[in-house]
Amino acid sequence: MGERCEKRAMYTITCDECGREYGAWFEDVEDMRRQAYDDDWQDHMGKDGHRSWRCPHHWQFTCTSCGRRFLRDWTESSRYTGTATPHLCDDCLKAGVTPKPYDEEHDRRFCRRALRLDTDGEA
Repeated sequence: MGERCEKRAMYTITCDECGREYGAWFEDVEDMRRQAYDDDWQDHMGKDGHRSWRCPHHWQFTCTSCGRRFLRDWTESSRYTGTATPHLCDDCLKAGVTPKPYDEEHDRRFCRRALRLDTDGEA
């Protein structure tokens, strides 16, 4: 009846913008990714093959007007429901570019695409 010691690899996520840790550790990388997507974390695969992560407070968008990449707090997304505002950078908003209204279904499809989920919610 001796003790048994095992070494296990555990994985977690850290926001590349603010250093915030996801708060959970996982033995399986795919489980970790799936859970992070469910909790509104965003990932991005760089050209160098490095995967970067952003917490819900630092989502990256591409401006639909000028094409510039910018960060926005995804937790405030309810402010933008029904408009293209989350897809316009602050400079374009200040310049008076008018967001185009679109339906809630478009928002849902955008979120599912951003989280890499199919239309039925399966990863």
